[in-house]
Amino acid sequence: MAENILNLATYEQMEELVKQMTLLRQYTMGELEALGVEFTAMPATVTGTRTLDASSSTLRVNAGSMNTDPYPTTDIRYKFPFNEIRTAKITADFEVVRWIDEPDFLDADGIIAVRLSKAYIDVRDIYNPVLRRDKTPDCILPPLFYDYETQSERDYVWVGADKSVKVLGENKLTCALGEAYYTNVREDTVLRPYSEAVGDGWSQADIALRDYLRILILIAGASHNTQAVFGRGVCDLRYNASDVVTVETLTSNFVVVSDATGALYNVNEWVNLGNAVGNTGKFAQRKITLKEANYDTLGNTRITVDGAVFTSSVGNVLWHAPQLISDEDFMAMGNECGYIGTDGRVPVSFFGIWNLWGNVWEWCDGFFHVDSVPYFTYDPSKYSLIGASQPADLSQFTQHSVVMPSSNGYCGQFAGTPAIPSTLSGGSDSAGMCDYFYTASGYRALRVGGSLADGSFAGFFAWYVDSTPSSASWTIGSRLLGRP
Repeated sequence: MAENILNLATYEQMEELVKQMTLLRQYTMGELEALGVEFTAMPATVTGTRTLDASSSTLRVNAGSMNTDPYPTTDIRYKFPFNEIRTAKITADFEVVRWIDEPDFLDADGIIAVRLSKAYIDVRDIYNPVLRRDKTPDCILPPLFYDYETQSERDYVWVGADKSVKVLGENKLTCALGEAYYTNVREDTVLRPYSEAVGDGWSQADIALRDYLRILILIAGASHNTQAVFGRGVCDLRYNASDVVTVETLTSNFVVVSDATGALYNVNEWVNLGNAVGNTGKFAQRKITLKEANYDTLGNTRITVDGAVFTSSVGNVLWHAPQLISDEDFMAMGNECGYIGTDGRVPVSFFGIWNLWGNVWEWCDGFFHVDSVPYFTYDPSKYSLIGASQPADLSQFTQHSVVMPSSNGYCGQFAGTPAIPSTLSGGSDSAGMCDYFYTASGYRALRVGGSLADGSFAGFFAWYVDSTPSSASWTIGSRLLGRP
């Protein structure tokens, strides 16, 4: 018996040795597929050059409407790991209920999530990342795919296809279409524990995910200007105290505003109404179903919304709610990139992962700073230590080698591992990282992406480290991350 076990172990070791020797030969001969992108003259030049097996690749983005023509064979979607990015409805135990390209996807129960496959990072520098399917001598495993409990590698993870919503009657989150995002609640005592309550392996999206997505986005888009390449995202909408009701209405499902205000809102957009901007005392998350300009002789527009009747008063403020993705647009986009509708007013998809920038901010767990000195962890078991006040034991976290800027501005460059803002020098809406950086003194956590009225400040590289995890705002939500 012992001899058989020994022979089996020896056989498995020999198999692994042969595999590693084969990979080494293929790596040396340049036979292993590798996708790269190289950026030079940063921060002035934000467009990179795809390298290695991505050198002749292209990227087709749906800009405003869906392109139903066959993809060119050069599209990067056919390359690993992009060819394995796939949306499904899954259970809390990571069982696939229905893939998005299977019949009756919308009718199936489950968490809508996108599967990201493990790829290895070829260690070069921050502006010359390379992804490989197979591990070679120069590769490291992205922390996103490392299991800190079992000290083993994961083959894939699941990412919420959109921001999280609350499960009705339960203190846990899910990802579903047509429901208002769960915002205006604390991260430390609500969003994080409600994410973890989904089940074993679930958490909020974190710095490990964000850093891996950074590399995918740079190789796919060959640019730091995510708004220009993929779409602006929901960032050009209204959050302004001047958008007031001009005529009182009683038990109706419409509001009356000036023609000038009415021109700023469109049918099928989601809106709120309250006593002040940011207030939802009259109604929340209603869709505009009809807009009638020149409704009367006084220069007013009537805007009709869905749902129950309400009463509005002169001086109430109309303002945009986060824009939800319709079933039709979600299914039409599938695992493609781009947006359907007017750029700047509709959500953007990155291979089926929606709203990575714009609409509402997203808490990014595992990262915080104390007076511009950043700390991080990739270990989800330590996230609960990042609470309302500065962790008592900073030794539980890794102090980053980079000190972040101590003032606000467009970010010029990122640096270090994970890649974080390092300087504002040279940054603008079209140079450097092309997105904005906000900070505040003291202890602060990280939110990313921007919100619906942030304009060119928004984008994948927009970082705000100016709020504690106890902050609550309608502009900040979260995303689920599942590690099987």
